[in-house]
Amino acid sequence: MGPIFFLCRRSDLVRERLGYRAAFADAGVKFLCLDDYPAAGRDVRVLETCPEGVPSLIVHPDAAAPLLPDGLVEVQIPTAVFQIDTFVAPERRARWSMLFDHAIVMHAGFRGMYLSAGHPCPIEFFHCIERSLFEGEVRPKDLEVASVGRTDATIYKEREQYEKAKEYLA
Repeated sequence: MGPIFFLCRRSDLVRERLGYRAAFADAGVKFLCLDDYPAAGRDVRVLETCPEGVPSLIVHPDAAAPLLPDGLVEVQIPTAVFQIDTFVAPERRARWSMLFDHAIVMHAGFRGMYLSAGHPCPIEFFHCIERSLFEGEVRPKDLEVASVGRTDATIYKEREQYEKAKEYLA
């Protein structure tokens, strides 16, 4: 298997992106990014002659600074886009995903929308996180958490119902 190439700099590898890099490393897959081949940021077709080996996959990791280099739809290497915050502007994300062979949809319930939009290969996948961030001594748990996050948007109606039920039962 060839390396995995992320269309971002190492400094963009935070949270989920860092977790995926660690997962690839654990599986023995070499990881490359723009720090290794800056020319790929202009045209990804340069990766077809990569001295490290032709990548098995080019991933757009939904980084803070989106990058859409030339050659993305012509390159002979499979491409994928991580849609980490799938629920943010989902229609725009579905259209943008058409530039990639695979759309990795990281929130349940959106795969059908991508299929309806015409994407041939949306894949529901879950977030990955760096294990070392959560390793260490186990502390006693003295709190129960019912929900985390906002309840004021349409997509959070179920959370809002749980909160109301919790208040009623209290």
